[in-house]
Amino acid sequence: MLVMSVDPEFFLVPLTPVVGISVAAAFIAAVYVLAVVLPRLKRILNASRAVKNRDDDGELPPVSVVVCSHADSGRLRQLLADILDQDYNAPFEIVVVNDEGHSHTDDIVRALQVEHRNLFITFLPDDTRSLSRRKLAITLGVKAAHHDCLLLTTSNCTIPSRLWLRSMARHFVDKSVEVVIGYGRHCGNDDTPDHGHGSGRRTFDRLRSALLWVGSALVGKPLRGTACNLAYRRSVFFKHKGFSSALQLNYGDDDLFVNEIATAYNCVAEIYPDAIVDQHESDMAYSHRAESLRREFTSAMLPRAPFRLMGSVSVALWIWLLASVVSVVYGAPSIVPPIVAVVMFAGMWIPVSLMWRKVCAVLEGGRQGWSALFLWLVQPIRTIGRRWSAWRRRRSNFTWG
Repeated sequence: MLVMSVDPEFFLVPLTPVVGISVAAAFIAAVYVLAVVLPRLKRILNASRAVKNRDDDGELPPVSVVVCSHADSGRLRQLLADILDQDYNAPFEIVVVNDEGHSHTDDIVRALQVEHRNLFITFLPDDTRSLSRRKLAITLGVKAAHHDCLLLTTSNCTIPSRLWLRSMARHFVDKSVEVVIGYGRHCGNDDTPDHGHGSGRRTFDRLRSALLWVGSALVGKPLRGTACNLAYRRSVFFKHKGFSSALQLNYGDDDLFVNEIATAYNCVAEIYPDAIVDQHESDMAYSHRAESLRREFTSAMLPRAPFRLMGSVSVALWIWLLASVVSVVYGAPSIVPPIVAVVMFAGMWIPVSLMWRKVCAVLEGGRQGWSALFLWLVQPIRTIGRRWSAWRRRRSNFTWG
């Protein structure tokens, strides 16, 4: 009978300094990833499930909804219908700012004004030069508003819930609250979550960004918001002289300005499903790239600590990977280092991927889990490429560019 013998060296624990240091480094890196990513994911998930005071039928503040209409009048009719159908037991008005003189925006609004006296429209002059038309549109909308509480969105959005207005505006009952940061889910024109070529990378970018700015807002360190779902008080806008601190930039209305006016004491983040809007894009790849380059430019003017923290996750993952490889190579032929590496990987990435998948379903309506590990690893390379592209196109960020 043939008897197979097993080399006892396979089960020996290699106690060499190289293996010991490598295993320790991999363990520390794995713990660091868990400590940075997991609490932020859990915080976002808990905030999306919070239901305290949501069914309160008490007094709500009057609200002015400012809609910036660009080249999206095809969605504007649906957006206005969604807003007018809101379950809100306080006065509210809609101010549409028409920045597309060639479109049917005016016709759409005029037709709805017959039945809705709380719907108004203003417009941007076509000959506006050397100014950010986006910031000018918001400024005109703010000036035309009659109420102190403002809720801003854009004409390429739709609102799935009739409780959106209530969910966002209820925070203004507290007089100390001056800024409410919402979230916009990205969808295609077919009303489905982002899919197709490159959708995994785009979803990862948005979730990683959400960890950064939504996570920061939830712990009282607001960094930025999103133009499609942002609320603040009219008095705060004028107190800070609008966008005067960044007039030379085409953008910055939802990041630089929010960072300027929001503090730990006057800002809340609202990501309950009823408060999330759907942001529709006809070309997801193009719009994502354009927004990424714009964010890359303006982020240089924001506090750098949160960005460095997110970048350190990729560094820690590379340390974990390289240290695990070194421990396996120098620990051969023992199978103990590979087993340790697999156990550390499972202990680190299984909880992260499960939580990541849940947050993805809440914020973006899709699913992503294990693939996020690879995207975290290659993120430094993608960031370098994005920064280079943003630097080459830097002039387009200025009103004189």
